[in-house]
Formats: sequence, C-alpha cells, structure tokens
Amino acid sequence: MSQPRILLLDEPLSALEWEMRHRLQEEIVKVHRQFGLTTIMVSHDVAEIHRLADQVVMLEAGRVQRKGTASEVFGSGGGKGQLTLAGEVLQVNGGPDTPVLSLLVGNDIIAVSVSRDTAASLAPGDRVWVSAQAVNPTVRRMDTV
Repeated sequence: MSQPRILLLDEPLSALEWEMRHRLQEEIVKVHRQFGLTTIMVSHDVAEIHRLADQVVMLEAGRVQRKGTASEVFGSGGGKGQLTLAGEVLQVNGGPDTPVLSLLVGNDIIAVSVSRDTAASLAPGDRVWVSAQAVNPTVRRMDTV
C-alpha cells in the first residue's frame, strides 16, 4: 500500500534495547507526520506512550478503563510538590503493629510502611497509588553515580 491512512502497531518496539527503541520512536513520529496517518499502537511502556500518543485508551480485560491524554490516563491527580507512583501489592509483611507492603513499581520492588487499616484493606495483586511529599527531591542522571 503506497499511502495508507491508518497504521496499526502491536508492541513494535517491545523487544528492543533502550537506545534502538528510542531511535525508532523518533522514526515512528516522522512517518506519522510525513504521511498524516492515524496510528493505533499497543504498548505497555508508559514512557513510550507519553512520548508518542496524542490520545490514550487504557484497556483492562477488554474494557475501556480510562481515556484521555497520557497525563490524564497515567497521572494520579497528585498535588503540587507531591510524588505519586502507581504500583501493585506483592506482599503484606511485618507484624501487626508495623505492617510493610512490598510493592512492584515499574521494574522495582519497594517497601512502604502503612497503617494497620491500610494493610488490612489490601491484598496481593491490588493496584495502588503511593504518594509522598516531594518537597526537595534529588534528581540525577542514571549514568552518574
């Protein structure tokens, strides 16, 4: 097809290392603009979605859960100066007086102390928002120590 009007991509970059993936994202943007295409792309990479998508539709079990811009879909509505992360409960650990959640956040497992009531209301597999005040966060490039 010489001039398609729609481009369908099902996780086209998922098996690539970061540098190649980044370069090909730039190429997808160029092709999209050059041909004025409507592109429907499946991706589980939030950074990639943020970079490439004008509109996002989040599906879960085949049903639309959220739709809007990437910031609307993936943002938690945290206030100014608040750090908010999405995670999945892996385990509820610790004793009854000091419950600690093991959470999967991206590809990292973090431990978060919570109240007894919060711990009692959660189970492995639950999706959660984790928020904290981030008044003076330290941010540095990953290639520096």
